Amino acid sequence: MTGGHPANRFLRAPWVAGFGLAVAALAVYLLTMPRAITLEDAGLFQMVCALGGIGHPPGYPLFTAGCQALGALPLDPVLRGNLTSALFAAVAVGLLFAVAREALGSLRSAALVAIVYALSDTFWSQSIIIEVYSLAVLMFLLTWVLVFGFVRTAAPRYWFGAAFCAGLGLANHWPLMMLSAPALVVSLWPAREAAFAMLRPPVGLVGTAACFIAGLAPYLAILLSANPVIAVYGPVQTVDELVGYIARRTYDDSHEGAVFVDKFRYAGWLLLEALRQFGLFLAPLVVLGAVVSVRRLPGHLALALGLMFLGSTILLALLIGFRYTFFYQAIFRPYPVIAFVACAFWLVIGIEWLLARLRLSERAHVALLALPLLVGVANLPGNNRAQDQFVDRYARAALLSLDADAIIFLNGDNQVGPLGFLHHVEGVRPDVELRDWENLVFRNRLGSPFALPPQKLAAARRLISTTTRPVYSMEPLIEPAINFGLYYRFDPNGAGGVAFASELDRFLDYLLDVNEYALLKDSHERYHAYHLLIAYGRQYARHVMSGGAFDTTRRQRFERLKGTFPGKLMLLEAWNHRPWDEQDGAAMVGLAEAALPQVPIEANAQSLAVFKEFGARSYWRNGNLEQAQRWFVESVEHFPVMQNTSICALYTLLETDAVEVSEAATAVLRRFPGPSC
Repeated sequence: MTGGHPANRFLRAPWVAGFGLAVAALAVYLLTMPRAITLEDAGLFQMVCALGGIGHPPGYPLFTAGCQALGALPLDPVLRGNLTSALFAAVAVGLLFAVAREALGSLRSAALVAIVYALSDTFWSQSIIIEVYSLAVLMFLLTWVLVFGFVRTAAPRYWFGAAFCAGLGLANHWPLMMLSAPALVVSLWPAREAAFAMLRPPVGLVGTAACFIAGLAPYLAILLSANPVIAVYGPVQTVDELVGYIARRTYDDSHEGAVFVDKFRYAGWLLLEALRQFGLFLAPLVVLGAVVSVRRLPGHLALALGLMFLGSTILLALLIGFRYTFFYQAIFRPYPVIAFVACAFWLVIGIEWLLARLRLSERAHVALLALPLLVGVANLPGNNRAQDQFVDRYARAALLSLDADAIIFLNGDNQVGPLGFLHHVEGVRPDVELRDWENLVFRNRLGSPFALPPQKLAAARRLISTTTRPVYSMEPLIEPAINFGLYYRFDPNGAGGVAFASELDRFLDYLLDVNEYALLKDSHERYHAYHLLIAYGRQYARHVMSGGAFDTTRRQRFERLKGTFPGKLMLLEAWNHRPWDEQDGAAMVGLAEAALPQVPIEANAQSLAVFKEFGARSYWRNGNLEQAQRWFVESVEHFPVMQNTSICALYTLLETDAVEVSEAATAVLRRFPGPSC
């Protein structure tokens, strides 16, 4: 089916073609990968790979073994870590070519499937940062190649090899491998009798189990890591702890406030994600290919593609209990990376069917070579991260502005990862000590990571009260403290307040620029930038409300900050926490109404609930009780949990009998009857 056109000659040597596609994909990834640290799990994985340790549950021991094996390469640590994912991705592209050749029977079609998948949005994005998803795809495809080999030959080596690789796949990312496993099982259908023959004798069953269990062996590395330098919860010391770690017992996939309809929102969003993987203009061809594949492919392969797609999209959406928010979309985005392999098949099947229906000559099919170009052009703007500096500049600004010999407490991945990487791997500010409020990741824990929050806070405060070193916190958890915007400094002999640092001022200028000109492409970075603007907004708002003055430069920064939604939100917060002034009412309402059309997609449910509450209080103070009631209700709808203080505020407002209770407010009262206010 490759025809005689010169463009197909190189495809007559399948392994040469597969290798060439892998090299081409690797070149694209090398040219577009970040040269500086990023978010997600990048900081943690960089530390684990460079210093040794354990990744977050379930541990990902196969991936960490791979990246540690590349540790001797004389490269910048960030490039070395990102190269790990790129190499896994390149091999996966070569394997996909082999799989597609078996499934479609055409070298040209196989090459197209491999290269359009290599350039698909999600796979590309995960192939240029240090993450586990390109290896997850590699292990799935390697197992699928061996399954095809067994179907073709019934040779035991393929059977046992597939069992071993399936175990290895689980040793990297078991949830994605399990969700995609039905596609592998269905692919065995033509060789079902040979498969049962392998399992029928005890020696075959035991051998299959032994190979599968051998593939799980990397998990033993977690148990054998007695005193890891980097580990989220510290060493894993017993078999029960290992099982719990692999099973992700410490994680909760059900969030307070999530409702069943959120599952359907995620399902719908994932369908749209699938359609935009190759550019929305090619989406109709993906749908067409999905339909045509039922006739174009053998039934078991068409079913395998369908199950592959549904496993880590629709089924996964129904299993989790996330609230439907921008932040959890960003977390969810790479999960369907294996499912999108099916979309690559469907795209190629769809376009080839269309060309056949148009009855074009074989030579006209050379236009298919434009397909990878179209996909690459569509996805290049979002995946060319070679110039990304945002996270590095943020972490460096924080570390370089600290006093000598300081202690700084961190909290969460976006603080621990970047600052931990710069400090522990690149050696930035060796005089500074990094600690985690939750007793996670670093070895210098003040107690168990499983202690109750008050116990963790008490242990940290004991250290803070006895040390003579300067103490900082990225979160407002120390008192009295001076607010520097990006962090707080403990002020044991003062009353707190606000202060400014030139290094942090320069970062704020940069932060305002990337926000104003929408320079950030990555969803995690956009979300983090939003919260950094809130942190700076709180600093500037407090300074203004306490009567502080600005020089000309800082006045300009304040005006730019006030022009953002986070800046307005923090001014509303500061206004609502100071004594009532009759002149404040109209100004607060004006600020809330000006902020409403600026609400960014990155604003999480809590931010929106707080904004609506402050806006409601502003209307209340200004005498507009109906609008106050409406905004209190909307606050609860954004964040429907008992901790939302808008619930008690709404009860208080309605107790005045000065406003007619709306149907929406009645629904809130029915949902939260008699709260303890």
